[in-house]
Amino acid sequence: MLLLAHPYNLHDDFISGPILTTLKRLGVEVHPVPFDAEEVPAGKIKWDTCSKMISHLGTLDRAHCAAVIQLTSFNCGCDSIVIEYQRDILKEKGIPYMVLVLDEHTAQAGLETRLEAFVDSAGW
Repeated sequence: MLLLAHPYNLHDDFISGPILTTLKRLGVEVHPVPFDAEEVPAGKIKWDTCSKMISHLGTLDRAHCAAVIQLTSFNCGCDSIVIEYQRDILKEKGIPYMVLVLDEHTAQAGLETRLEAFVDSAGW
């Protein structure tokens, strides 16, 4: 499963830590989106990290990626636009996709329930 997020969410233990812990408990192998490319891929989207995430989604196939979970911060302007574009890419590839909007009201119990349900449905 791919974990898709901006680096400030992806590498923040307070934000992504509980999600990674829950997915590990569920037996899910998680791979974070790589941001090691120096060059920003050419494309419609001009925001660097969004462009890199979209470029990586273009390389995925259902045989090697069971599902994608995206973490986004409440009020992240670029995500509010790009998420629909990402959803279309993954729908075309037949890869299940879930967006978790993280804000000050995100409760651990609700987060775990959503992750459990998504992992179950992605396995179908």
